[in-house]
Amino acid sequence: MDMQQKEQTPLTIPQVAFDWYDEYAHGDIDRRTFLARLGTLGIAGLTLGAMTTALTPNYALAEQVSFNDPEIKGRYVEFESPEGHGKGRGYLVVPAGVDEMNDVTVMTFGLQAFVTLLVILDPPGATPIFLGVLRNRTRAERTRAAWQAAGTSLFVITIFALFGQFIVNYLDISMPALQGAGGLLLLLVSL
Repeated sequence: MDMQQKEQTPLTIPQVAFDWYDEYAHGDIDRRTFLARLGTLGIAGLTLGAMTTALTPNYALAEQVSFNDPEIKGRYVEFESPEGHGKGRGYLVVPAGVDEMNDVTVMTFGLQAFVTLLVILDPPGATPIFLGVLRNRTRAERTRAAWQAAGTSLFVITIFALFGQFIVNYLDISMPALQGAGGLLLLLVSL
């Protein structure tokens, strides 16, 4: 009876141990430093081995799809670490019948990008506003303004398509914050 109760009692590990594991897992500290820090936690009943086992995830329990599933194709790929910690290695999995970038994928992406830009720019909705604002201008001035607006839009979209991730990372803007701001902006435009 006592043995079952001991097995069911969860370990109480201080938050600082989880913080240290996070630093270790993300390459901020090495294994020796991580274990040395854990050794300083002289908590009654918790050995270094017990804490290490409790902190380290069991990746086998997280398996959602079997690695030998016939509907997927997996391979290892190497990539540069974004924080400059050298090279990383990951397991890339794609559906079995799909090449990485075939013509259908490129065309589908192109079509999705075009439709997205069409919805964002909204030419049918912007035309009456554009003509109303420039109603007192000559045809040549309206044409020049239309080309200028299209060129500016293309420039801004291209800059953010090429460097948007760098800009967002540099400004330390999280994806949920960016999505929320975009949603509010679209809400304001729609009012």
